[in-house]
Amino acid sequence: MKKLTILVDWDGTIEDFMPRWVERINRDYGFDKTVEDLHSWDMRETFVGLTTEQIEKALHDPEFWRDVPPVPGAAETMARWREEGHTVFIATAAHYYQIAPKTDLFLKRYFPFMSWNDVIVTHHKQLLKADVLIDDGVHNLLGGEYARVLLDAPYNRFVDDEREGIVRVRDWREIAEYVDRLAAEEDGRFVFRHLDPDNAAERARAVETELICFPPNEACRPEDMQRRFDKASEYFLVAVDRSTGLIAGFCNGVATDDTRFTDKFFTDIDAHVPGGKNVMILGLDVRPEYRRQGLATALMARFIEEQRARGCGKVYLTCLDHLVKMYEGMGYRDNGTSDSVWGGCVWHEMEYSL
Repeated sequence: MKKLTILVDWDGTIEDFMPRWVERINRDYGFDKTVEDLHSWDMRETFVGLTTEQIEKALHDPEFWRDVPPVPGAAETMARWREEGHTVFIATAAHYYQIAPKTDLFLKRYFPFMSWNDVIVTHHKQLLKADVLIDDGVHNLLGGEYARVLLDAPYNRFVDDEREGIVRVRDWREIAEYVDRLAAEEDGRFVFRHLDPDNAAERARAVETELICFPPNEACRPEDMQRRFDKASEYFLVAVDRSTGLIAGFCNGVATDDTRFTDKFFTDIDAHVPGGKNVMILGLDVRPEYRRQGLATALMARFIEEQRARGCGKVYLTCLDHLVKMYEGMGYRDNGTSDSVWGGCVWHEMEYSL
């Protein structure tokens, strides 16, 4: 996976301040508006008769920022990107008088892994050099030499996305998907394809990888994997190191119409229903020498994209406590304790809606 330089806007992108701001304007000046009434970046068009100074009055109050919540998924995703070796900066055009209270009351609370050294303050984001900018302001994206990712909001729907080369996303899960694909596509180190069931050496390498990646009680049995190679190879995505021709990792599963993850999927290949509306992931394996390079994320992003193309509804997997945050950063929801007791462990069931 290529290591990216990622710029992330502050207000409206990692910080959900707009509903609180509109509420304050309504209270102070007798309006009855919602965020959905904002159809332009110039809020004077919605709050007719108010000056810019009146509209921005609330933003001058340091206490305004105390209870502003983060945008769901932002902190988890940005933390994961940093762990994978990407360079992540917050790029904001916020006024100087907002910076100190926002840093103390918001950033340190919700994004403790980011420091003041990771914040760039500028009204000219187009001057910044990066691979991608994630922003809710169209004006910040246009003219920049980076991939343009626009977080959808009522006040930015006037733009022609296709004409301006903008990728519009609805939430941080879609942001993560796009950036993960971008990193994977720009890294030519690996070939991503399905396992070749007719290649005995490749089958043996996959079994070996499973036994290396999991303790004996958690690893899938070789005989169960062999049956999976024969019956569900189209759901067995491998990453092959171009320099060696060997499998570096894989993500595999089976299709089903079931909506709960049970242990039968590990052992009973007849539980695989080709074309089933859901997919149960049975393993995300990366060999030790390839870890902490973003390969697991790249495999998952490609696997999810394949299931979306198939028309799949949901993807499920199970994981232990310490991996819940990692999968939440990939867009999964924690459904709580799974029905699976594989290996004598207590598992979380994670769900991804496509």
